Amino acid sequence: MLSYIQNLITSLAVNSIQYPYKLSSFFYFFPLNSLIIKLYLLVWRSIVSLTQEQINKLTQKAIAMSKQARAPFSKYNVEAAILCDDDTIIGGCNIENVSYSLTECAERVALFSSIAQGCKNIKALAVATENLGSPCGACRQVIWELCGDIPIYLVDFNGNSSETSSGKLLPNAFKLEKE
Repeated sequence: MLSYIQNLITSLAVNSIQYPYKLSSFFYFFPLNSLIIKLYLLVWRSIVSLTQEQINKLTQKAIAMSKQARAPFSKYNVEAAILCDDDTIIGGCNIENVSYSLTECAERVALFSSIAQGCKNIKALAVATENLGSPCGACRQVIWELCGDIPIYLVDFNGNSSETSSGKLLPNAFKLEKE
């Protein structure tokens, strides 16, 4: 029985990374007792946890993107970096346009660039601003849809940082069920 539970928890952890929208429906139809849920969370966190070196490289890449940002109107640079499943780090920066609705946020630039470069699964996101700014609402929805619940590291240029997740930033996210 213990082996069955371990396999179930491992399967849930792996599938929640690849298909996070399926996890909540699993628990709805198959309620588990609190011990199994705690075991699941322990396994899941060990699978998706990042090393300090990965986090440092990710946040450093985000900060380094400040040289690329184009923010002539707001004067507010935002930089981002994506950590792909193969440990590739891809950066992005905000690019403002005189027609403000055509401006692209750093988070979406990094996300779309990573997909265009072949990144299949995104493990984490770092966002660098002058004041630990967090992603806007549109970016939060895009992050959730493309990545599921991933860690997000907010950093500034003075060495301050904060860790959150896309699930915390966008509770009750809109989820389109895939066929």
